[in-house]
Amino acid sequence: MRKKGLDIKSLGRKTWKEPFLKVLRECGNVFEACKAVKINRLNAYRERKNNPDFAEQWQEAIDDACDTLALQARKRALTKSDTLMIFLLKCHQPDFYNRDRLQIQHSGEVNVKAEFIVDLTGGKSCDDIDSSNT
Repeated sequence: MRKKGLDIKSLGRKTWKEPFLKVLRECGNVFEACKAVKINRLNAYRERKNNPDFAEQWQEAIDDACDTLALQARKRALTKSDTLMIFLLKCHQPDFYNRDRLQIQHSGEVNVKAEFIVDLTGGKSCDDIDSSNT
């Protein structure tokens, strides 16, 4: 998914973020974006953790990638896939299309009566017990 012409080799240590976000926006995959800019994934995740602005840009790139994916799914659903169409309808209008989903909520107390039967005979019948006592 990476576009040719992106000269990754000439990037310095601090200039990897912009091309990383560009590739992430295109493919939605952190591994591929890191591979494109030749950095370790741990470094990318560390930068996201320590840099709130970068974390926000990262999330925007992922959101854009998901929007692109949703658009492609919609196009495919309209032309090729009834199952995908159903999935998208359930996703976007759950109150109407998820009628088959049952949800039960309970409030208040639950009283449980439990009975225990203890076998003190060791599995013997009453006749066996009577005959052993004589």
